Amino acid sequence: MGKKIYISENTFRDLVKLIREDTGRVDKYGNPIRRYGQGWGADNSLMNRQGYNQDGTKGPWFSRSVAVATAVILHDTGGDNWYVLANKRGTGTPDYQGYWNLPCGYLDYNEEAEQAAAREIKEETGININPSELKYFGHSTSPNENRQNVVFFFVAFIEGEEAEYPFSTKDMEENEVAGIQWVPLQECGKKMWAFDHDELIQKVLAKYAHKLNGGVEDRFNSGADVIQKVIDVLETGGDTEYAIELLKRLK
Repeated sequence: MGKKIYISENTFRDLVKLIREDTGRVDKYGNPIRRYGQGWGADNSLMNRQGYNQDGTKGPWFSRSVAVATAVILHDTGGDNWYVLANKRGTGTPDYQGYWNLPCGYLDYNEEAEQAAAREIKEETGININPSELKYFGHSTSPNENRQNVVFFFVAFIEGEEAEYPFSTKDMEENEVAGIQWVPLQECGKKMWAFDHDELIQKVLAKYAHKLNGGVEDRFNSGADVIQKVIDVLETGGDTEYAIELLKRLK
């Protein structure tokens, strides 16, 4: 067993503040990249890699974190419709406030990736998904994406009517989620998504087109949807770089 460290509540709060500070870098949408997931080494020092500020000077030492994201696809057997579970980021989130994302978050200590994915779904939407129902869909280790997080992606298919899967907010952090929705697959392209989760949805639809009766991914990628989304971003004073990224997706 490693050496135990005892710290005061004030020291703990200072550490949390340090971890949540901006790194001085921004992602492609201009959002600040925060110093999440700093870990402790065997000698109880901040570990692994030293960051660099925009002016090239060395910044604090910090390590990369492991996260999960899950596309939960619902087949509404009553109307033969397909939906994806999503939540709107609230004012308590550090970035992308007002954007939509798939249930996602970081691994806890002593937790497997599937367990973390199921826990995040429960915390952010109130819906119970057994970890055994999650199918591994891929992962990202690129230091140029996802705020340098190592992310494992999962997909889960469930059947029934929407009413059988009621939402709940009792397990979520304050102001973490501003809304929860079963988004019709054909309307996914009309929303603004955080963390490129719209691209993840497209990949899921492309891989499982046979299961979804085909054609869904084409409707999601329709030029009209993309153009309308660009207009919405610009008219609401959104990020122009995000609008440019959307235009690049036109086929």
